[in-house]
Amino acid sequence: PLFRKVAEQNLPVLVAELGGPLVGYAYAGTYRSRYRCHIAQGRVTFQQGLGKALLEQLLLECEKGPWRQMVAVISGHDSRCSIALHRPLGFNHVGSQPAAGYNFQQWIDVVLMQRSLAEGSQSPPAQQA
Repeated sequence: PLFRKVAEQNLPVLVAELGGPLVGYAYAGTYRSRYRCHIAQGRVTFQQGLGKALLEQLLLECEKGPWRQMVAVISGHDSRCSIALHRPLGFNHVGSQPAAGYNFQQWIDVVLMQRSLAEGSQSPPAQQA
């Protein structure tokens, strides 16, 4: 249902397979429904570069559309790896929400990072077909 809804809005959806099984996916949505990049835990490590490859391709696909900004909403027990993934791809820290979520018996922070797409704020959004 989620991927169908994203596809119906002409937003990019990417999947990654390594020798058959699905090991990761990335998709974009309008702000506050978010974009998401997920790597299947246990099969692929951060060092193998799959997350970076998915995020780079997702950025390329989004650059083709009418969107002008991408916002990363990063949460979890240890968001350092995700921040380290986003920063070299042009994302900047734009805010934090301390203790915004509760998971595995502890409070977790949410970090917001943002990156311009295409001409960013230098032009209005393109008309979507």
